Formats: sequence, C-alpha cells, structure tokens
Amino acid sequence: MRSSALIWRWAAEEKMKQGMSRQEAVRVVRLERGSPETTKEIVRAGSWETLVEACWQDLRYGVRMLAKSPTFCAVAVLTLALGIGANTGHLQLHQRLDHQSIGLIRNPTG
Repeated sequence: MRSSALIWRWAAEEKMKQGMSRQEAVRVVRLERGSPETTKEIVRAGSWETLVEACWQDLRYGVRMLAKSPTFCAVAVLTLALGIGANTGHLQLHQRLDHQSIGLIRNPTG
C-alpha cells in the first residue's frame, strides 16, 4: 500500500474512533486533504522537472527581452565584462603584493 493511501486510511480510522461512520470519515478526510488526484498533482509540482521547466521559461523570456532592446543588451554585457576584468586584475595585484610581502615570490632582480 502506498504511503498516501496509508495516511488517508489512518486519518479515516481516527475519524471513526471519534464516532463517525466509515463513509462519513472517508468523506471528511477527502474534504480536509483534497482528492487523491489533487495530492498527486501537488507532489508532482514539487519535482525537479518543474523547476527545470520554470528556469528554462525564465531564460527564454530573458533572451526575448534582451533581443527587444539590443542597446541595453550591449551596455549590460560591456558593463559586466569591464567589471569582471577590473575585479580580476585588482585581485591578482593584491595576491601578488601579499605573496611578495611574506616572501612567497622572490624578485628576480633583487
């Protein structure tokens, strides 16, 4: 027996212990928890395929929006390229200076 069916059965048994008939207990459990099909859809909606599909749709939407305004796209790409390049150069300079100060890099002329 699947776990969802077992949980439904236990919930119905709890309702029957409270004095409900079996038919009424099953009815109340279905009203409280939704139909089995609804439960299956909720479980399926949480799967990784849904996440991948949503990401793919967002990516396509983003590409469409960038294609509508090529000037903005060019400015955004140029800004990112300059920012990444400047950050990389800055970090390389700091790393070299730090390594020279603690003696990890020797100056070949000195």
